[in-house]
Amino acid sequence: MTQISLWLVAPERSVSLRNNMLCAIQNDTNQKVRARLVERKDGPFGCPICGKEVLVRKGQIRVHHFAHRSVVTCKYGKGESEAHRKAKESIYEALANREDVAELELEKSWGEVVSDVYAEIQGRGVAFEVQISNLTMREILYRTKAYASKGIAVLWLPLFNSKLNQPRYSPSSWEKWLHATYFGRVYYWLDGLTVIPVRYADYEIEVESSSWYNEYGEEQYAGGYSRRSRRWRKPIVYPAVQIPSDFVLRRRASWEGGKLLIPACRILLDKKTAKKRKRR
Repeated sequence: MTQISLWLVAPERSVSLRNNMLCAIQNDTNQKVRARLVERKDGPFGCPICGKEVLVRKGQIRVHHFAHRSVVTCKYGKGESEAHRKAKESIYEALANREDVAELELEKSWGEVVSDVYAEIQGRGVAFEVQISNLTMREILYRTKAYASKGIAVLWLPLFNSKLNQPRYSPSSWEKWLHATYFGRVYYWLDGLTVIPVRYADYEIEVESSSWYNEYGEEQYAGGYSRRSRRWRKPIVYPAVQIPSDFVLRRRASWEGGKLLIPACRILLDKKTAKKRKRR
């Protein structure tokens, strides 16, 4: 099992309840701008979705971002954590240095959905979605279907966490969905274009043996076997792979099993997994 040292920490308390974003519209030029590249004097700025005024926020620790001036019902950037914004910007900056990437855009709006990062890689559209915990399964399915309708592949990227280095791990419902969607892999983002593929193997729980005597003086036995845990999985952490060098685009047929429903979609799949599936 590969052990990964984790430098990015995303505690639950870091989640912001305000509507923060990395990009906004500069009112004077009507151009989309990044918070890190402008100053307050360059405003006013407007939200790309609702059009209401946003303010640029800059500091020494937090990622430069925009925030709505007042409480609004706009969902753009709602509930994003600092770790989420760092991941988006890191992915964007790393993709910007590649010659095989075109049409790169941070927080790309498609009307019904907004991609964290969008890029055309060798002529194929790919949406990168950083997922932490604030999206519901309904929203994940909705976004995946929306991208599929536009012929865009999607790569969902949760953040790698130290619990994956432990002997057992309790994946969330959306992590189980990702595991099924990507044919037995979840791609956890680590840094830049580096992701860690993880497979969830069965976790066996040992049931201790016991014995007793019934009312007729007959010895009874129980236990002494192992059973598959419903909650826990054994995380198999594979060596790091790079986006997009170690990935290929694949069509994913719709599938339904148990409580999982996967719509027909386009995905990025690491080359080793894709090669294994081709042999079958």
